[in-house]
Amino acid sequence: MSWLRAHVSQYEHPETGKAWWAFATSLPPFLLIWWLMYRALEFSYVLTLLLAFPAAGFVVRTFIVQHDCGHGTFFTSRRLRNNIGRLCSLFTLMPYGYFRHFHGAHHATSGKLDDRGFDIETLTVREYLALSPGRRFRYRLMRHPLALFGVAPVLYFVLAMRIPWCARRESKRERRSILYTNAALGLLVWAVVALVGLKAFLLVQLPITLIAATAGMWLFYVQHQFENTYWAPDAEWDYAKAAMEGSSHYAMPSGNHALRWRAANHAARRISMRASRPMGRAGGSAGGTGGAAVIATAAALDGSDTFSWYSGAGGVPGDQHSPRIERDFAATTSCERSAARGSPSA
Repeated sequence: MSWLRAHVSQYEHPETGKAWWAFATSLPPFLLIWWLMYRALEFSYVLTLLLAFPAAGFVVRTFIVQHDCGHGTFFTSRRLRNNIGRLCSLFTLMPYGYFRHFHGAHHATSGKLDDRGFDIETLTVREYLALSPGRRFRYRLMRHPLALFGVAPVLYFVLAMRIPWCARRESKRERRSILYTNAALGLLVWAVVALVGLKAFLLVQLPITLIAATAGMWLFYVQHQFENTYWAPDAEWDYAKAAMEGSSHYAMPSGNHALRWRAANHAARRISMRASRPMGRAGGSAGGTGGAAVIATAAALDGSDTFSWYSGAGGVPGDQHSPRIERDFAATTSCERSAARGSPSA
């Protein structure tokens, strides 16, 4: 991977002008569309709902700004990027300090069979076969698109991210991040409701939240959940291979540059977290995917529940391979998994 290291090294220095432009084309447009949605209530709620889709797109783009700030990139000033990240978190509903740690741990363990505590729960075929019928049904139920992309996004972004014990018990900083975000979010909601009224606020904000949360969950999902994604035991795990072979380059519908612009080429960031040029600049300049798996929208929809897994013993791919079994694995966060088991999150 030395060629890859050499290629991305040219993107390891922040460009402040581009960073400010990326921020200016993320959060401010969302605020403008939110105001237009509110004004549209006087004419037609259908118009308000139609505007909710671009508004949700800018929420996703705002999250990418928060994501990059959390990786220590985007701006040279640590204080500035942390403040920008915290500001963005009020609109993405994802506490900045908590996400910064949890997502960093995700990068450090993604694709590790022996260290799956920081990511979406994934079982080998052998582990799945050892489950009781009731637990298998739970996996099947949670794998259903209505649960995974309908119920789960709201539960995760709106409810779970408000609960301090989703953070590690020993980390007071992460728990404070959730509490401070809740307090600031409460003040923001109170101020907006005082200006526009509770009914108008809910009519505008609820569709935005539902669409943005679903889109965010989908992008999280297809990033690593695809055919022949990378999994390896700890002794064989390789960071560069996990980044390249375990991540997808999401090919948007042909000609739809707006969707790609809002998603900001997030997959390209996994090549190097020191690639500091903002909003997918490195990916846009790479002239390709560099070996990452390419997933088109239709392929992702068709194959979103058919994966190839390693075995529970020895990490040999294809052990007891069965497409029917492979699509029965749930996608739950570690917090949700711990809650289901009745124990606090690690």
